[in-house]
Amino acid sequence: MIQLLVKGGVVMIPIFICSIIALAIIIERAYVLIRLRRRSKEFMPNLRMILEKEDYQQAKFFCEEEDFIVALIWKEGLERILQKKKDFKEVIAHKSEDLVLSLEKGLNTLATVAHISPLLGLLGTVTGMIRAFMVVEQLAGRVNATSLAGGIWEALITTAAGLVVAIPAMAAHHYLVDGINHVIKEIEEDSYQLVSLIGDKDKPSGDLL
Repeated sequence: MIQLLVKGGVVMIPIFICSIIALAIIIERAYVLIRLRRRSKEFMPNLRMILEKEDYQQAKFFCEEEDFIVALIWKEGLERILQKKKDFKEVIAHKSEDLVLSLEKGLNTLATVAHISPLLGLLGTVTGMIRAFMVVEQLAGRVNATSLAGGIWEALITTAAGLVVAIPAMAAHHYLVDGINHVIKEIEEDSYQLVSLIGDKDKPSGDLL
């Protein structure tokens, strides 16, 4: 592996850095996404059970104990309900936008890595061919395969390395985006049902809606 990096030339350094960045983002975002989905599936039904009892104070305490982003969103909304404010729906919607932004953290960087890695590989191809032709010039045309091998190695390895980084990064980016959209849709559907539940229970009293 180290030998390939050396033969690929200096362009292999930024390609290697891109691979580390991509791997770190993929692992971290996948962990966050899986954890959020699991906790949301546990949290929303339990919150619904409390809200069906119209015990908003207990629901707020429950959200504080859970202490993750969806629970914090609902904590903000429940505080507005307890204060007899009518804008709890808007508060939940606004805080949900923060959830989307937090989930998309790092995805632009991952997309950038996926796009520039093959370009770096192409740059390595160009520099490798330049190196090969410089050897031809220095040897005044008296060349053999061995003398050209260094430049050809650089040209081929960097192209392959750029694609090896770019393809998984692009695939992971699409997978994470689809996963985030799916999780957000699930949370929004559950939240809509809970908001409707609160609205239906409070309409007769005229306190909130």
